[in-house]
Amino acid sequence: MNRLLPLVILLFSCHLQAQELSYGFEVGLNFSQFSGPSEVDAAGIDLESFKSSTGFHVGGNLRLKFVDRFGMKAEILFSQKGGKNVFDGNGIQIFNAENGDKILTAGARKTIISVTNSYIELPITGYFRPVPRIELFAGLHVSVLVGSAGFGEYTYTGQTSIGSDPIDFLAELNHNYNKDEGRANTEIGEFDETITFDINSNSVTFPQSLGAYYLDYETKKNKNFYNPLDFGIVGGAHFYFNGSLYLGIRANYGLIDVTNNAYDISHATSNGTEQIARADKDTNFSLQASLGFSF
Repeated sequence: MNRLLPLVILLFSCHLQAQELSYGFEVGLNFSQFSGPSEVDAAGIDLESFKSSTGFHVGGNLRLKFVDRFGMKAEILFSQKGGKNVFDGNGIQIFNAENGDKILTAGARKTIISVTNSYIELPITGYFRPVPRIELFAGLHVSVLVGSAGFGEYTYTGQTSIGSDPIDFLAELNHNYNKDEGRANTEIGEFDETITFDINSNSVTFPQSLGAYYLDYETKKNKNFYNPLDFGIVGGAHFYFNGSLYLGIRANYGLIDVTNNAYDISHATSNGTEQIARADKDTNFSLQASLGFSF
């Protein structure tokens, strides 16, 4: 047995050398958006739209060639995904008055927010070369969320069901989904810029810059808005200019919900004092274009 082990190690090493283990790096752009169901109004008209945003990816790879046309590749990438989400239509806003009352209002609501989620992405793919300069590949990826932020604005014009004076404001959205803490509508920070108005003789103070867990949530923060893991399928092609330099394009489809269901609530309807949970499945989708070099 002691004599057999060195022979096995030698044969295994020779086998790996015959399979040509190599490595490389790549950098490129991501064109990403969320994919999920839109909230609809009473007439069935979509109130939400999901648009793409641009990020980047960079990283390295390890390639194992089995034969001339077939092999496997493992990558580690820093990759930005996300998207631009728009809610535009009839909606609601629940305010907490300074006397503790909850006040339901309805009106025109528009939210525009661009979200950037940064992942450490680990794709593992198999590849096939039908001709020397073209490489097709497909496989799976697991991604770990390392950063999450969103920026945009929220405009609202509404009133109560008994006809209060119109409420009209514009607020900035400044969201750090991993670091922001939950705050109730009555919790105003020392350095917050605010707007104060009366609703049916009740005084309401509202900040003009909103964190990730402020706008609609009055309870304590329930984990982070975006889930820490993503999993999906990936497929694409590489075009080789020579033996090393290549241009690549790939599609990346997420298979699991990337949002925490505790925050999937309706912006259009309520039960009177609280908004209604929706529990949507929101997934990542991105197209990636890259320039790479293989050694």
